[in-house]
Amino acid sequence: MRNNHILVTDADRGEVQVFRPDGSLVRRVGHPEGEMRLPRYITVDGEGNILVSDWFANSVRMYDESGKFLLKFGGEGSGEGQLHSPRGICTDSSGHIIVADSGNKRVQMFTRHGEYVRTIDTGFLVEGVAVGPEGQLVMTDYFNHSVTVFPNYL
Repeated sequence: MRNNHILVTDADRGEVQVFRPDGSLVRRVGHPEGEMRLPRYITVDGEGNILVSDWFANSVRMYDESGKFLLKFGGEGSGEGQLHSPRGICTDSSGHIIVADSGNKRVQMFTRHGEYVRTIDTGFLVEGVAVGPEGQLVMTDYFNHSVTVFPNYL
């Protein structure tokens, strides 16, 4: 984050914990009702918003820097914009949110507001996603323990 905080997902508590570099807890992010079911991966976008993939709820949740809930998108399924066991998550320089839709063996791209943009079929269970320095889409394959790089994904 822009303030050097460290973010960690805590699947047992269904929350994100925010720490200072010295290890002291700053805040816990999540709904008091426990709406995050099994948070897995986390990223921070260019605006400082916190994005969390929720594996069990088949969704992505967005919070602002202070931990205020902003929106949720996805939902269980295999249609456009739906997710099945999402894992890795990242953003690109244009603000797109890129989600490893592992159960559907694909990667999906959304706008910064959670609106569906496109799907990239991979044929493998995608664990992690990242955007390389020259706009490459980098993905890890859960079962084959390999890395695949798409030179241009837009």
